[in-house]
Amino acid sequence: MLLINRWGGILRTFEVYRNQRGKLKCTKKGWSWPAFLFAPFWALFCGLWVAAIILFPVEIAFSAVGRALNDLEARGASADTAIVLAYLLIALGIRLFFGARGNSMKRKKWRKGGFSLVYSGKSEYAEVALAKVKAAEQAAASSLAPVAAQNTAMDEVIQHARARLQRELLHIESRSDLTQDQKIDRVITIFSTVCAAIAVQPIPFADFFILTPLQVFMGARLSAIRGIPITEAESSDILKEVIGVVGMGLLAQQAGIAAAKVFFPVVGGVATIPVVFGLTYAIGKAMDFYLEGKAAGRTPTASEVKAAWKNANARGLREGKVRQEEIERGKGNHEVPDAEPHAQSIQDS
Repeated sequence: MLLINRWGGILRTFEVYRNQRGKLKCTKKGWSWPAFLFAPFWALFCGLWVAAIILFPVEIAFSAVGRALNDLEARGASADTAIVLAYLLIALGIRLFFGARGNSMKRKKWRKGGFSLVYSGKSEYAEVALAKVKAAEQAAASSLAPVAAQNTAMDEVIQHARARLQRELLHIESRSDLTQDQKIDRVITIFSTVCAAIAVQPIPFADFFILTPLQVFMGARLSAIRGIPITEAESSDILKEVIGVVGMGLLAQQAGIAAAKVFFPVVGGVATIPVVFGLTYAIGKAMDFYLEGKAAGRTPTASEVKAAWKNANARGLREGKVRQEEIERGKGNHEVPDAEPHAQSIQDS
């Protein structure tokens, strides 16, 4: 059934294919008049070499037969009707075959050459179908640009934070005047301060993708201090176990942080400082509790981990409120506020 647009033009089904380099090719589904009328030259133009090699000798042979029949008529002799009919049917059959299958043969060749179907729809001309695909690709590229820019910004924030943290951690881990527990508390406090400063950015849920790699990094450093070094991949597994245990409590606070940024983009980001500080502090303490148990040869129970997280979250939230003004001052220049002066207050609380 033919479809007709509002201006009376016939709409045909076109398919557009694209390869990895972005090259586009378009063909109409169904009948191909060029393949029917000019089969050998059409095959050569389309790069269908096998078809072209077969068609050219066939065309030459049929031309020779046609000239022989014409010569017979010129001399007043008549050719056998069966021969003439066979000649006409075979010639017509070949052209009908390529007219019906030509476009399908092109598509098959494109697919073998690495082209994939990206569009199939009704259009008046191939140029219109190609224009639709190009417009869609440009629109998609425009919509992805902000996402790519945001991902780049996130990566820069993470790398900057890691560099700052590594300098701070080297100083703490190398100190001989601190006990193992004092080092642990200072490291957790520094990570909590950095994560709280980062979370001030007003993009909902974006802090989750930034903070999680830093919290994994924290777990790896805590394990090194405890004398049971693990990789960041193993630290990620421990973090997942802790999150799985504390479950809804952590998710509810994360949802609250995101909601605050949605409804109060600027003020909401600042208001999350104590919450993010408390969350990171609690995660660090829960991970350390888990690591201590592993070092002692036992695996802490889920209720023990949950209790450690709950108590540490309350202490961390109080300390986050104390540090809020200090963290706000440092966020503008991406500085890591000094964690040392307050470390003892968390340990003693």
